Amino acid sequence: MSFLKKIIAILGILSMVQCFPPSPEYCTVPNVNFTTTIFFHTYAPDLLEMLFFSNQGGEAGVYVTGTIPWTVDDNTTTLFMNTTNANLTSFADFMDFNVTEWGRIPYNDTINAFTLSVNGTPTEAYSGRCPKAR
Repeated sequence: MSFLKKIIAILGILSMVQCFPPSPEYCTVPNVNFTTTIFFHTYAPDLLEMLFFSNQGGEAGVYVTGTIPWTVDDNTTTLFMNTTNANLTSFADFMDFNVTEWGRIPYNDTINAFTLSVNGTPTEAYSGRCPKAR
């Protein structure tokens, strides 16, 4: 294989790797129980962070999880997070979530959304729900 063909093959593989997720952020519908935005880092393609809003104890607050490593299955239908990651467990403890529900997060490519589980209740996080910069 010629050098040029090798470069083209490598670029093709790298472009496929960077196709998931197709959007850099995903947002849930704002509500009083759980509102979050998931940010996938472009500088570190295996890390994400969540910005979330909480009204715990009657005090509204905005919080960020810190980086959480993630992987995806071969079919790009499930996102996996390490449920022992300190940032994820702190988030789950703070929000009183079952952290094991966040180990496998289904992805629906038809609607470009992740289905998050909030204590057994499915909540969709869509890219199209995120506010756009002006």
